[in-house]
Amino acid sequence: MKYHRSVIIALILFSILYPSTGLSEAITREMVFSVNGEIEVPLDVPAGTAFNLTIDDISFEVDLSISAGDRIAFQTNVSSRSGTIEHGPDSVTLHPGEYTIRERYSGRLSSRDPLLGVPLAVLQSVEISRRLSVTHTTDYTVGIRAQLQDLRPHVAEGPLTISGDFPDIIDRNIPLTLEVTEPLRAGDKVRFRIDFRMKIVSDTRVKASALPRLFVEVIPEGLDQVVARVKVADVTNLFGFQFDLHFNSKLLKVTRLDEGSFLKRGDADTFWRAPEIKNKTRRLNGVLGTRLTPGGVSGDGTLATVTFEVRKPGTSTLELNGVKLLNEAGHQIDAVIEPGNVNTNLPVSATLRVVPQIVDAFVVAEVQIHDAVNVKRFSVDLVFPRGLQPVGVNKKRLRGTVIREITEPSTFRFQIYDGGNLDFVLQNGKLTGESGRTEVPVMEPGSITVVASPAWDINRDYKVNLFDIAALGKSFGKSISEDARPNPDVNRDGIVDIVDFVQIGLHFGEEYSPVPGAPAAPAIALETWVPQRVDATQLSTLQQMMREVTRHPLANTPAFMRSRELLAKLLSAASEVPAQTRLLPNFPNPFNPETWMPYQLADDATVKISIYNADGRLIRSLMSGNQLKGSYLTRDKAAYWNGRNDTGELVTSGLYFYHLTAGDFTATKRMVILK
Repeated sequence: MKYHRSVIIALILFSILYPSTGLSEAITREMVFSVNGEIEVPLDVPAGTAFNLTIDDISFEVDLSISAGDRIAFQTNVSSRSGTIEHGPDSVTLHPGEYTIRERYSGRLSSRDPLLGVPLAVLQSVEISRRLSVTHTTDYTVGIRAQLQDLRPHVAEGPLTISGDFPDIIDRNIPLTLEVTEPLRAGDKVRFRIDFRMKIVSDTRVKASALPRLFVEVIPEGLDQVVARVKVADVTNLFGFQFDLHFNSKLLKVTRLDEGSFLKRGDADTFWRAPEIKNKTRRLNGVLGTRLTPGGVSGDGTLATVTFEVRKPGTSTLELNGVKLLNEAGHQIDAVIEPGNVNTNLPVSATLRVVPQIVDAFVVAEVQIHDAVNVKRFSVDLVFPRGLQPVGVNKKRLRGTVIREITEPSTFRFQIYDGGNLDFVLQNGKLTGESGRTEVPVMEPGSITVVASPAWDINRDYKVNLFDIAALGKSFGKSISEDARPNPDVNRDGIVDIVDFVQIGLHFGEEYSPVPGAPAAPAIALETWVPQRVDATQLSTLQQMMREVTRHPLANTPAFMRSRELLAKLLSAASEVPAQTRLLPNFPNPFNPETWMPYQLADDATVKISIYNADGRLIRSLMSGNQLKGSYLTRDKAAYWNGRNDTGELVTSGLYFYHLTAGDFTATKRMVILK
């Protein structure tokens, strides 16, 4: 079947109608019901005796319908075993007309309490009606939400009073307390009736679905041509369209106007009317298209394509006016109209730079963007030296010594394994402008000179301490590759043995710096050193080390004797570690102005403690660093806060939170400053 051309023109010129957006206001009605029962008194009951019971079987349901006269367009039934009903959203298509949205609520309540012998209450039926006016065919969503609220009981019959902590919103149970107002004798049969009043609040929402979009997609092609596609998105049953396109003829010149493919879907025949191109008028008037084959089309697609020649650089807006979108019945389809923006021949440029520096025991490389012109986004890869190991970078972004697809100014941290002059290089840089144009940025490399920590600093934190002994202990007696990171084989002979430990013992307590020329801190005096608690799981390894250092042919040399003294200290401190990581209450609490925050670590971890105010804003970072497993409970080991923020100011009285991060473990506790 084909439509006569006069019918097509009539559809396109159909006057524009606007739909109701729907209903969303809440409505409250009162609901009344009664609970009746009879109690046979098993023994004498004095006045003032109280009985507790629970109404614990709740049934609440709604029948909802949307109708126009006798025609029902939508109907559903929803039930709940509590005082709340939630359902949807469901979808329904409503054609032009006046509709009634009717909700009929009903239900019942009962108790399985043996005291009352299964009393039953039927809720009074409540009906809520609303009106909805639909001016043209529109898709709506229907969401049902209703609650029973504000319960108010009253004893209407019987020698009883009723009390209880009645909830504002009824859930699955209603606890009651009944008190006898007069003495009862064994065998008496006492009838009672309890009347309940409550509110039913209906927040049922009937809303028009999101409107389709008609918009202009601008695609630059080279430096002197722009293509504008007039497109539609999320449309339903589109049959025909008409629009005018306004543009700046000083910047753009129309060279071509083509029909899009959207209405041709399904090999349909179409009628297409392209107006004569007159650039002096600054507009294309009456661009028109419609299907000649029955049935509309839905979804996303292109209605028309306009090709412009760029006359000179500048900014131009492509505006859509006189828009009409019609379905097969000739009804207007409302849509969100969006213009297109053209930036003609605007330059896109920027300089991407990598700036490395030394921060504590790390090299930190910052990728920066400078002198950006018309840059919407960028992408670049960072090539780092082989002597460095990135920390905290997702492995999916790493390819060898390349961190890939950096799309924003970023800072990367690296552990240092080899010293010398280290070079950072940027590659595969790409700039994207506001109009979609892409350019290659200027990419500036960076370099830095660092000093590597000695081999006996196994974890490369520039401190020879218990963490290095722990790292060595995990591989003690094992063969190991020369390029392992970290590498506990201090002398690089392929096996981790007592000779490696002696090197750590000889330099235990020394501290270094990656900054060239910086002085080193000397080894500590073991006779005054008191170790922290040592993990009991390392006890056997420490004992094996002690046996080997004692039996070694060089046992009486200064280096071996110092290592033996270090082992003796560690063995004496060995004890069981906590079974789990925990954050404990601070002491004192409340406090003014200082307090201590104890914690326990079940594993070695990087520990960070932060202080937040009652608004959740970070006001102080107390500590961040590696710590061995153990208990940090006393004032000399627990985290300490002097009541000051990061700027050194004393904070005010009030509620604060302290937050512990230890590896994957996190915990938060409250504390109060009281001045």
